[in-house]
Amino acid sequence: MLRPISLPASFAVAATLFVPGTVLAQRAPDPPPGQLIPYSQVYQRFAPVVEQLGKQYPAQLARACTPTPPTNKEGKNIEWLMIVARTLHVMDSRWGYNWKRGEVGNASSDVLDYHAGAGPDESTSQFDADVYGVDLVIDCGGANHVGFGDITSKGYLKWARYLLPPPDAGRGDFDGDGWPDVTIYRPSAGTWHVIGSRVGGMGVQWGGAPGDVPVPGDYDGDRLTDPAVFRPSQGKWYVLPTTTGRGVAVEWGVQGDMPVPADYDGDGKMDVAVWRPSNGVWYIIRSRDGSTVGVTWGIGGDIPMPGDFDGDGKADPAVFRGSAGEWYHLLSTTGVGYRLVWGVAGDVPLAGDYDGDGKDDPTLFRPTTGEWYQLHSIRSVLYRVVWGTSGDLPVVADYDGDGKADPTVFRSSTGTWYQLRSTSGTGYSVVWGASGDVPR
Repeated sequence: MLRPISLPASFAVAATLFVPGTVLAQRAPDPPPGQLIPYSQVYQRFAPVVEQLGKQYPAQLARACTPTPPTNKEGKNIEWLMIVARTLHVMDSRWGYNWKRGEVGNASSDVLDYHAGAGPDESTSQFDADVYGVDLVIDCGGANHVGFGDITSKGYLKWARYLLPPPDAGRGDFDGDGWPDVTIYRPSAGTWHVIGSRVGGMGVQWGGAPGDVPVPGDYDGDRLTDPAVFRPSQGKWYVLPTTTGRGVAVEWGVQGDMPVPADYDGDGKMDVAVWRPSNGVWYIIRSRDGSTVGVTWGIGGDIPMPGDFDGDGKADPAVFRGSAGEWYHLLSTTGVGYRLVWGVAGDVPLAGDYDGDGKDDPTLFRPTTGEWYQLHSIRSVLYRVVWGTSGDLPVVADYDGDGKADPTVFRSSTGTWYQLRSTSGTGYSVVWGASGDVPR
């Protein structure tokens, strides 16, 4: 269990730079029984946001509704839809996106849904009575002007709704705008340096003992990433929650364990967890209720790589066996494991949603050639991308907010980040860091 501790002077905190206490992804209060949240309120609050997004992402808006597979069943471009959906969902979790005409698995390319009634949000059907349909594009497939139009009364549409999953508890959003930030951890000084996508540069001192492993994530559920380190020599985790700015520690692990924090219980919080190579057991503390669980999965020599491979909002234990070029996944939806032949010795395993379907895709970065190999779950299609050189460190994050991870590398020799944005296929470089820094 997490408990307060007295920390040494080396853990001095500059936590004011992280906007502690920011609350995100709130659900608008329920209306009175039998009533709906008026559409006028929805329009007044969110239409200006969508208008501003149109100015911020003109290229994505221009491509809206045009065929650029693989994105969904009809091959339409949903980049603009996902940018708006994720932005609004951070503001109010009643927002989701529309299953086109109620056909699950077939997302509309330009329609969002707003659950205006009382009761739980979770549903993909029977929402005709209390969901507003909002059209985001005027002249979809043509001029593609920004829209925020009420089309709830369209008789041919059934308002089946897909609720966006909670933000990834480990995605690296330090400033609370719903977007991951470029972040490095400097082991020599125990300092974290962040370029916030909303508030610019930030810094905090947290960690710094020899051997500390950076394990940032949202441990307190406020949708902000918390600086955290795992200290193998002590088997302890040191976390700086943004809600309180007061350091906490958890004793979990022994020398030789590998930290594998992830959201294993689906509550939107990072769970403290380690994988023990000596016996292949995953030891997890569920943040939902504080219970502990041990799962045997993997053998010595494997590389643990948890990810949500079945799209249920919960991380699945998984390992990459480089000696055989194999992945082994244990899916939380079924409790059944499966084997995937994918990779060679020396490849770096990664897990990220590169096709925007809500499931992590098994991915490999080959340092010797700078190649990325992605197995997209949406169609079981292999993609190869050359992005990086020998010595680069791969990073997984969705920096452009379209729901797809962007191939990214950190070049320690020059302190430069190179991002390949999925929305445009354009490369971006950011100088942030120095030799010896760890990207996060």
